Amino acid sequence: MASVSARVRSTWLVAAWVGLWSGACAGSNAFSCERDDQCVEAGAAGYCELDGYCSFDDDTCDSGRRFGQHAIAGVANSCVPVDGTSGGGPPGSSGPATDPTTDADATTLEPPGSTSEPVASTDDGSTTTGSACTATRLGLTIPAGTVDGPLTDFPVLVRVTAPELAALAGDPSPLAFTSTDEPSPLAFELERLDDTGELLAWVRLPTVAVDAETRFDLWLDRQDLATGPDAAGVWDDDYVGVWHLSVDDGSVVDATGQQPPGVPSNGVTAIDTALGGGAAFDGSAGIITIDHTFAGALTSFTTQLWVAFEVTGTNVPLYRRLNGTSLYPRLYVTSGGTLALQAAVGGVTNFLGAPARMLEGAPHHVAVSFDAPTSQARIYVDGELAGMSEFGPGDLDGGSNALELGSDANLDSWLLGTLDELRVSEVVRSDEWIRANFATQSDPGAFTSVGAPETVPCP
Repeated sequence: MASVSARVRSTWLVAAWVGLWSGACAGSNAFSCERDDQCVEAGAAGYCELDGYCSFDDDTCDSGRRFGQHAIAGVANSCVPVDGTSGGGPPGSSGPATDPTTDADATTLEPPGSTSEPVASTDDGSTTTGSACTATRLGLTIPAGTVDGPLTDFPVLVRVTAPELAALAGDPSPLAFTSTDEPSPLAFELERLDDTGELLAWVRLPTVAVDAETRFDLWLDRQDLATGPDAAGVWDDDYVGVWHLSVDDGSVVDATGQQPPGVPSNGVTAIDTALGGGAAFDGSAGIITIDHTFAGALTSFTTQLWVAFEVTGTNVPLYRRLNGTSLYPRLYVTSGGTLALQAAVGGVTNFLGAPARMLEGAPHHVAVSFDAPTSQARIYVDGELAGMSEFGPGDLDGGSNALELGSDANLDSWLLGTLDELRVSEVVRSDEWIRANFATQSDPGAFTSVGAPETVPCP
């Protein structure tokens, strides 16, 4: 159906505005439009009719369109007449609608004592223009085919740059994320929100589909939904620790809230990274120590982290004592250029290696997993399987030693490079999960597209 573009309020509507301003519609959610692009309801684009109310496609109406729920009482949810008006004017008016673009004598009337439509704040933090409640929304979309398998409770990384966000840098409380088809808020964690209008946030999505778009929204001023950032709520129950490795105030905080802060020392410094912030190690004494509570409790596990290092011809330690033994599990790069996972299973040390020369220089995503029921260990680099082996048999050995990053006294070696985004799960994550994690972190804009800010009627 042809779009009715940029229609202007007709004279009868503007004249009736004076009565509506002080009468029954004061404080209502009736929305008066001027352009088609102001008409969006439940994700559907509509039309701005000559009456100044939004309509949407509906094959059950003779005109093919039905007024939306935010039109004035008596018009809302009714079919648009075939002549494109709501019967010549809103309830209580008389005479046919007149299009000011074709009537040279048409005039625009304002509410008494006003020269422009008044703007007021509502209880939910959005704004009203006249009697219309509006809010600012940015639509977010993960295209169909982005992931290889359906994902549940997935932490997607969202990067948005918009001037409207700059004003919220000091107070992000008005922000909220929602699924497009579900009004309840989604948990999110802020990595960055600055006065340039750049936002970087982790958002927990209930599902990510394979063959259909996954759509969700960022709201800038919906305080009825805004509960503020909820870092712990982003990470599902299978995570036992998530460290973004930003060295803040001399500590490294676990986003899940389950682990005590990690302690950086001896040459570990904070650096800015594409993911918000990471840790740089000096190659001589730098170490981060985490007195983790899951030491000795892991049976199966998955770890993920970003790694960048300089080759020195020696071993390059990434982490050790993941399950609290004096050494294991540990992940490092051998002096011969092999990415190595070592784990003690049933009292026997097991080794899995994968080529590591691809890791030199730029940051790369490394994931490893161990599945206790099958004793299978896997290594992934940048989302792709790089090596696998069967360990065991037996249980993963455990102890009570603290987790160490960037240092391995047993190897007499230290990391000269950076680490970022260490995550530990007490389950084996699927190939699809690991690939999607790499994809959303390596290129957030390709994984999730961001629409322009738009002002829409309050839902």
